[in-house]
Amino acid sequence: MPTKNNGICKPKFVIIALSFAKNPATVQPTIAIIFFIPGINETLRIRGKGEITMDSKLLAPSALKNKVPESGLIVHVREAYLHCGKAIIRSKLWQSTDNLDDFSVRDMFADHVGRDRSEFKEYYDDAMEKTKIDEGHK
Repeated sequence: MPTKNNGICKPKFVIIALSFAKNPATVQPTIAIIFFIPGINETLRIRGKGEITMDSKLLAPSALKNKVPESGLIVHVREAYLHCGKAIIRSKLWQSTDNLDDFSVRDMFADHVGRDRSEFKEYYDDAMEKTKIDEGHK
């Protein structure tokens, strides 16, 4: 969502991967984000200074089921680029016939955290169902 001063604010529950960043926005404020839209070959890349906000007025439009995120990331955009789709086309990224049939994100997570795949399946599936309900997708 656009903010004043040419910034973009993304709520915490959208950019959850930041918690795994080597240099979070509080330590190294330069941030870059690339936006992929399934089925669209062109991408948008932005780069700028990241700032964590807890301003409820800025975060209010990102509320989900009347729950406003506790924090969000504002990116003060210094550069914005549209990239042509040549690399996406060459990679066949959006051609589902080339996708791995036996790939499972659930199994990948189980292996990553060292849990039994069958045990993790129930946990993962339950968490995904709860998320869908919480976000109004069911």
